[in-house]
Amino acid sequence: METETGWGKLAVHPEVLAELAADAVARVATGFRLAPGEGGVRGLLQRGEGQAVTVEETAAGARVHLHVAVEYGQRMVEIGRVVGRTVEEAFQRAVGQGPCEVVVHVTDVYLGPAVMASGGSRSE
Repeated sequence: METETGWGKLAVHPEVLAELAADAVARVATGFRLAPGEGGVRGLLQRGEGQAVTVEETAAGARVHLHVAVEYGQRMVEIGRVVGRTVEEAFQRAVGQGPCEVVVHVTDVYLGPAVMASGGSRSE
């Protein structure tokens, strides 16, 4: 991602942007958590893939992909809004412009503490 400054251009590597996004999202993670991406844990172990956050440079700007596991019973749409807003704000503070797109991939659902305390029952 490149940004014009009063002194020239600022170029930030996609891996730095991915770390920035991961850190920002981890700070607001309630009801979800970052998770290995494509291929899950198996893909991570077999191919070295599975990053929770990746950033790709496009002609329109930076496209951020976040892979999350969502706690059972949470609203995925709301989590997507929180994640998108959080990444946008983090990019604005760090480099002065937001990503062109934030894509949230829900890769897993897990039982949270409340469900686990009730013996794993999913009935409400």
